[in-house]
Amino acid sequence: MPVINLEIKEVGCRKPGCKRRMEATARHHRRCETMFIRGFGKDSKRAKTKRYKGLVQRYASFNPRDIEVLCNYHHCEIHLIYDELIRRDKAKHRKGSFIDYTWAQASALMSKLGRECYEWMKQETPGRNPEDCTTAKRFPAIPKRRRRKHGRK
Repeated sequence: MPVINLEIKEVGCRKPGCKRRMEATARHHRRCETMFIRGFGKDSKRAKTKRYKGLVQRYASFNPRDIEVLCNYHHCEIHLIYDELIRRDKAKHRKGSFIDYTWAQASALMSKLGRECYEWMKQETPGRNPEDCTTAKRFPAIPKRRRRKHGRK
């Protein structure tokens, strides 16, 4: 059996100063492309474009230049940071959904998220409890509107 020599800094969370090096990790996409993959995927015209297919292919490739390996605490922390940046960007552009973005606006937001991640990765931070990042906590349920029956007001 071959011998593999690894240094502790080569495994686990890559965030500087992380105390959870040996815990489970997640591959975090710096530019958070999944929001536009999902949003633009609902638009049949955009979903058929080379640009969209290229975005999906690059995302699925998990290219080391596009990802960070993070423990669940740091993965939660960066997503909470992203949530605030995304909320501000949606308000600035008056967008209700990612499907409403143009490609230029989507690229600008993804680049902003990538830069934020790059700068954040230089700092020692404590991380956030992954329980703070459940879908229910990050995106509280909005009460569904009752649908009217056809023909009634």
